[in-house]
Amino acid sequence: MKENYEKIIHGDETRFYMDDAVFTQLKKEYLRFKAEYTEYFPNNFICRIITNFLNYISDTYKSNSALEEFKTETESCMKEKTPKSERAYAGKLTITRDIEKAAEKYDFTKINGFRKSALFNYIIKKFTQLSQPEREKIYLYEEYNCIRAAAENGKMLVIEYSDEKKYEYRPIKIEIDDNSFSLYLVGYSRAENTDNPFKLYPLKLSRIKKCSEKNRDSEVTVQEKTEAEQRLKKFGASYVGYNNSETIKVRLTSFGYSKLYLKIINHQRPLPLSVPKEKTIDGQKFYDLTFACSHRQIRNYFFSFGKEAEILEPQELREKFIDSYRDALYRYGINIKKEPEFND
Repeated sequence: MKENYEKIIHGDETRFYMDDAVFTQLKKEYLRFKAEYTEYFPNNFICRIITNFLNYISDTYKSNSALEEFKTETESCMKEKTPKSERAYAGKLTITRDIEKAAEKYDFTKINGFRKSALFNYIIKKFTQLSQPEREKIYLYEEYNCIRAAAENGKMLVIEYSDEKKYEYRPIKIEIDDNSFSLYLVGYSRAENTDNPFKLYPLKLSRIKKCSEKNRDSEVTVQEKTEAEQRLKKFGASYVGYNNSETIKVRLTSFGYSKLYLKIINHQRPLPLSVPKEKTIDGQKFYDLTFACSHRQIRNYFFSFGKEAEILEPQELREKFIDSYRDALYRYGINIKKEPEFND
């Protein structure tokens, strides 16, 4: 009996649809992974999600009930059609050989009535329903596997990063940042082809452009792993490499604390050491918070607060904020001279 199904062919095109929730989430993903906002998703972006998702499922859930569940749900979705009322976005996808190769692992691509568009719609929707770390792991699946293998086998990596520089990297582990929920590579790095000492420094996985294993053993010592674990526990994955950590005091206005800090600006938000202290100055309520973290984290997080935040201590960090705001005013033609320092 002749099989009647659509073959996945390189260069073939198929339509796919998304509902509002899926479309909104994918726009966020595209912004983060590509650093460019658009309502049009390039073919390679969607194909990468589909290919990596298929490979991830087959690699991760071998002989597992989750794999059977995926197959069952996929076969079921073949029989359904997306109502026009749920089609917030429609596009055409050019099938790649990578998708073809990944899909060949599944028998349901050969059953009667197999529809590529139904499979793609199902995968894209399933992808957006996963947690952020799982989505990053799938989208960056090749890089993730390369790093994990190098860490397990004690091998050095060569990494091309988003700053256009190349690094030699001795990996320890991939860690989820508690604050941003992004994946970070934790280990020791230095500029490629130099004799500089290796330093503990995190790299964000979504900013890694290329990653390859170097033919060189580079096992991390027990002492280095202990140092990394201690700093991870104290500072989190994104700031594990910064050494200028100390007690920092910040004063927030009522709006700065209740709206910006607690509700609106969540990314890389530092956690205070104790309950904020309320103060009333000239009839206005303020909140004093004390942190134990790096200067960089405080600068990255609180600088956008503007007048709603004031750095109280240390003086060195306070001066850096003042200088940065002064430079910003100068850009707008307002020149505020720095007061001269007098020595006794």
